[in-house]
Amino acid sequence: MYSSSLAGIEAKPSVGLQQSELFKDFHAVVEDVIVKRMLTHVVAQYEQRANAEATKVNVALQKVADCHHSCLEAWQCLQTLHAKLKQKEKPVESFWLAECRYRRQADCFCQAQQEANEAASLVVREVQDLEEWRDEMVEKVF
Repeated sequence: MYSSSLAGIEAKPSVGLQQSELFKDFHAVVEDVIVKRMLTHVVAQYEQRANAEATKVNVALQKVADCHHSCLEAWQCLQTLHAKLKQKEKPVESFWLAECRYRRQADCFCQAQQEANEAASLVVREVQDLEEWRDEMVEKVF
């Protein structure tokens, strides 16, 4: 009888070890889920902010392209009128207006380029700050 009671005592620690191991496994799974959720949230915020910055640059570049197209059209119109003047046709009354239009479009194009350069510089700084923020958030998670 004495030996059977010892066998029961030895069995209890092994059950306790199994429960402890199960608890450790459960805790590790819960930690993994929490870390993955937090990292997923950080990645989502990062992507959202990065996409917003990319949109700003794309808008500025589209404005540059539009201004360039308008400037090119005004230049072509001016050159056509200038060619008519060289052919010694009557003075073209709209030449002065075409030149003014071209100069305005050229100014618009230069201003759009400057704004796009400034937007790109700002976005580079914002992305650097965003990278630092992401690194800090990842460090906090771990």
